[in-house]
Amino acid sequence: MRLAIVVGLVPAAIAADGLLLLGELGCVRCHRAGAGLDPRSGPVLTGAGSRLTFAHIRGVVSGAIPSSMPSFPALSAAGADALSRLIASSRTALPASPPGSAPRGKQIYGRVGCAACHGITTPPLVSKYLPGALAAFLLDPLATHPSARMPRLPLSPADAADLEAFLSPSAQPATVAPPPPESATALFATAGCAHCHTLAIGSQTIRAETTPPPLAALTRLDRGCLDPSTRSTPRYSLTPVQRAALREAIRQSAEISASRRLALRLAALNCLQCHARDGAGGPSPANRDAFTVLADTGLGDEGRFPPPLTAAGYKLTPQALRDAIQGRTSVHPAMATRMPDYGPHVAGQLEALFTALDMPAGFQPVERTGRNTFGRELVGVNGLGCIGCHNLRGRKSLGIGASDLALVPRRVRVEWLRDFLIDPARFHPGTRMPSFWPGGRSTRTTVLGGNTVRQIDSIYVYLMEIDQTRLPAGMEEKGAYELKPSDKAIVLRAFMKDAGAHAVAVGLPGQVNAAFDTNEVRWALLWRGRFVDAESVWEDRFNPPMVPLGENVVRLPSGPAFRTPSGKCDFRGYRLGERGIPSFLYECGGARVIDTIVPAAGGSLNRLVQVDAPNPVVCRLAPAGPALRINVHGATAVERDGEFVADLPPGKHALRVEIAW
Repeated sequence: MRLAIVVGLVPAAIAADGLLLLGELGCVRCHRAGAGLDPRSGPVLTGAGSRLTFAHIRGVVSGAIPSSMPSFPALSAAGADALSRLIASSRTALPASPPGSAPRGKQIYGRVGCAACHGITTPPLVSKYLPGALAAFLLDPLATHPSARMPRLPLSPADAADLEAFLSPSAQPATVAPPPPESATALFATAGCAHCHTLAIGSQTIRAETTPPPLAALTRLDRGCLDPSTRSTPRYSLTPVQRAALREAIRQSAEISASRRLALRLAALNCLQCHARDGAGGPSPANRDAFTVLADTGLGDEGRFPPPLTAAGYKLTPQALRDAIQGRTSVHPAMATRMPDYGPHVAGQLEALFTALDMPAGFQPVERTGRNTFGRELVGVNGLGCIGCHNLRGRKSLGIGASDLALVPRRVRVEWLRDFLIDPARFHPGTRMPSFWPGGRSTRTTVLGGNTVRQIDSIYVYLMEIDQTRLPAGMEEKGAYELKPSDKAIVLRAFMKDAGAHAVAVGLPGQVNAAFDTNEVRWALLWRGRFVDAESVWEDRFNPPMVPLGENVVRLPSGPAFRTPSGKCDFRGYRLGERGIPSFLYECGGARVIDTIVPAAGGSLNRLVQVDAPNPVVCRLAPAGPALRINVHGATAVERDGEFVADLPPGKHALRVEIAW
């Protein structure tokens, strides 16, 4: 194991390195400490007999194979053998693994990020893993290494099999170890193993039966594990300087600042092998060749090196930070290195620290003052020409193919964006991104009078609405106004014939569509096939009103969705759910309603209506007659005054209305 320890002569620096050792050597697994120290756990040993060779298990337990685990001078050879046999007796089934290719595995190893931490070349793991076990481990390392020192890279089963073929080319079938003696379980509990390792035998997890003193209670720091001559406690192979660092860290461990906690986490997780933060870390001469590109975009190192973490907590929203740390986002299309998943626990820890440390003092969210129209102009070739370098909404840029701008508002705070665009090099030294607002002054004075804040806000607003608006000049094909839903819904506010001046058109996956009239608060139109042409919305200021492009158009009766004494309902907006499908919120006669239409099989629809009613209400379901066929769940439909309705008593109701036509 490689520990990122650089010990200087200053006590503060020695203590800092000692704090890292306290976590990485597992000291605080036994000697409990405050929340500022991360207690790294050892590997989960449940099922180890199905993953690891008996020779490897015995070698680690006996100390014959070097590891970060201490040796146990008081443990006899018979005791080490008993523990090894106990661990080997825990077996679980491994998933089937496809055949692997060592040459492909070598390519993957050098491309996706393995080499950044493990080195350009690595010794084969011939004697450690049983066949198929390394591939299974690589697909989900957090299952057995929950402290995330080995995170989960996004790999396919074929990738994992290829890596196993490269790293463990001669894995041997399991050799069945002799059964453990009855005393082995008690030895595991009393020797200290259970403080760091989880081991279940059958349905029982072995619990530690010793209680070492907490870290704050340790006063004789020349005794115990820090005494190199000890035989009664675990013995670590430490240098005198490392022991001094640990002693100093124990004295100072009660007070660990947020900045020190973040530095410890970044060091323990090896984040700075790939990322720089505040001028420290990032690719080094030793590992920079491990970072490659999938295709040459002309971005140079900026296209192959992972982005810096400077001001990451200010740049990204909390959710975007957690998503990034869990490897859920990919915004650098040419970069071969893959961001791994450190799991939700680490993601939550790091997000909280980044946000606490990076947000400007007295930060207050600012009001956005931009307009879509001006943002579109600035992004296009007749404005600032952002699409000369950046992809947009999945479309290739006119030039080098930098990150897709459509991802910006989903991840980035507008306040950071303002600061970044005024001075990109401040946040990303060496970037090719120019400043179009040097010193805070716009280079494009003909748009919004050169107002820097309004221009940047307009770009942000345009990108927020990019799925519902036109592409910029230079990227848009002539006449390309037809909107075509695919795997996600398209929602477009419009002046629409038969749905009014305040319509919301909804194009659903599966070529089924609807329009909601927010003025009358009702579903106004249903149709199948093509969705809409948005030219009148984007280009001609709603003249003429937009119409459905598809067929089988059904015009629904006027009037609000519920019958009320006042004869009207109050619209409260809509929210987007799974696959971008909107749910419309409104109130009718005191009842709060959530009204959603989702696609169903065979080109039909399901209308989902959630009602919270303090008084009896009447829900209008569909017009009577041959145009529509409905099937209602959650209420009884009755025909009244030429339409089907449901009489709902006070309370909460969930209706599902199957609609076919």
